[in-house]
Amino acid sequence: MLKSAQSLASEDKLDEALCRLESAASLTPDSFEITYNMGILYRKRQQYMAALQAFEKALATNPSEPADLYYTKAITHHELADTLNKWAHELAEATQTEAPAQRQDSLDDFRTDMAKNLTDMALPEAWGKLDANALKGEAVKQYQAAIKAYQDFLGSASELDKARDDAHQQVLTLEETVKTLSQTDLTQDNPS
Repeated sequence: MLKSAQSLASEDKLDEALCRLESAASLTPDSFEITYNMGILYRKRQQYMAALQAFEKALATNPSEPADLYYTKAITHHELADTLNKWAHELAEATQTEAPAQRQDSLDDFRTDMAKNLTDMALPEAWGKLDANALKGEAVKQYQAAIKAYQDFLGSASELDKARDDAHQQVLTLEETVKTLSQTDLTQDNPS
């Protein structure tokens, strides 16, 4: 199901792809690949909160791959913050320049857009701008988590390099011992 969902997503058939992944997730709810790909599809559909929830679940199912996931979460938070900020600016502009009847239409459109993309969040009028700033802060935290994960990876890689160098030195020492031993004639009496 995962391959067919990825194929559908590459053809920009996001709804069908998401349907396949949701079916697959019901069979294997702890699958990192399925949950992660659901997050990617939600993000492409600009359903940022659902994407973040999927990424959080993916992180819980596979903590051995945190760096890319933290980075993806950071980007998603950033996109959500930008979207909220854009909506807040549009709403502010509309409410300042439009007649009262049009203003109400703009406010209704704003609420509809937010409800469509952020179904699990409250929708007070002043919420957009304030939450955009809060989410930018969350994006920064996620970027910092990604940086730490990459630094941890680099630390592990340098430890691996040191271990590889030590192993290489051991091989050289053993090869030298074998060479010395093979050149030694053990049948001769030892002068003592």
